[in-house]
Amino acid sequence: MIRRKALKRRDRGIPEWVRKAVKLRSRGWCEVKDEGNHRDIPGLRATDLHHLIKRPRLHHPSVIVHLCRRHHDMCEAAYARGRLCFSASGIENGLPTVLLWRIEVRQTRDAALERVLGSGRIQV
Repeated sequence: MIRRKALKRRDRGIPEWVRKAVKLRSRGWCEVKDEGNHRDIPGLRATDLHHLIKRPRLHHPSVIVHLCRRHHDMCEAAYARGRLCFSASGIENGLPTVLLWRIEVRQTRDAALERVLGSGRIQV
């Protein structure tokens, strides 16, 4: 409960038009999904907005994703447990048009990649 209140306070800096654009794109579902089959699984409703660029915070729909709680927690998880990582593709006007994601498992951030637990793309 404390964590959800903290997230809401943090999200106050995101302009309303950006929130609406991201939520419209996601249709209320977590944007990290295996191709086509995840919308039927309960509990994957999007609850959190996650910035892909941390500092300075850029408030633009192409660098913010709408995630469920589980995937949002995986963005900060230890690499040994499986960390959700994003990369950009198709840069236009300095902003990505496609976001690529994958769940990486490795011993540390700089260690060699051991395996990928899942991957996909988000059209922004």
